[in-house]
Amino acid sequence: MPDPTHIPLLGSGDGRFYTDSLYLAAFLVAHGVRVESAETDAWGRHRFGLRDAPERERLVRRFRIGPQALVDARTFMYALEELKDRANRTRRIVRYDD
Repeated sequence: MPDPTHIPLLGSGDGRFYTDSLYLAAFLVAHGVRVESAETDAWGRHRFGLRDAPERERLVRRFRIGPQALVDARTFMYALEELKDRANRTRRIVRYDD
C-alpha cells in the first residue's frame, strides 16, 4: 500500500524544486515560497516549480505531519487559486518521468 505521507519532490539543480502535489505547493506558497512555473504533461497532470528556500524542508515535514501544518485559510485559498490559474494558463506540454 502506498505511503499517504509520501509527496514526490524533485530537485533540478537550478535553485528550484518540483512537486505534483497541488496542496503541498499551495501550502508552501501560503508560507511565502515563490511559485515559478507550472507544467502540464501529455496526460494532463500538473507539476509546479517552486523557488527553493532554506525553510522548504521544515515546511514539507510540517505539511506531512499534519497537526503542525497550520496556515491561514484565506492565504491558502489564494495560493490554490494562483496555482490553478497558472496551471490552466499553461499551454506548454512537457514529458517527464514519474
